[in-house]
Amino acid sequence: MDLSAQRVGLNLWRHAEMMREHYPVMVPGLEGSSEPPAEVMSPFSATVVAQVAQLDRAGLEHALVRAASLLGRSQQPAPHQRAAHLRRISDLINERAEAFAVMIASEGGKPLVDARVEAGRAARTFALCAEECVRIAGREVPMGGAPGSHGRLA
Repeated sequence: MDLSAQRVGLNLWRHAEMMREHYPVMVPGLEGSSEPPAEVMSPFSATVVAQVAQLDRAGLEHALVRAASLLGRSQQPAPHQRAAHLRRISDLINERAEAFAVMIASEGGKPLVDARVEAGRAARTFALCAEECVRIAGREVPMGGAPGSHGRLA
């Protein structure tokens, strides 16, 4: 490993150390879980960069019942509403692209330059989906609008 690669690894390790986060279960009626959280490890330092709550079987069943009850009460949003939601997601990803890139690199071991491409691709995917919401007519969608996806269909 050359010196520049070591510096990148060290910088990502420092970011990972600052990012330590706990992601709880976010389901009404489930404030905790009897299961220990899953630990997300940095491949650079083998340190924990995040903890993700896990559900036991009863908690999972509660979450599924709750989701099904909410789905039954909601109406399908109109295409323009779905498009607005998807554009907002794209905007939020773009606003936080560097944080997403650092997270991707820290958790997955990707080079930061590749992680930045992946974060940008995620934002472009949601933007493309927003555009298609208002005009989709049961056809294939060419994916050439994002780098690395030329010649692919969705």
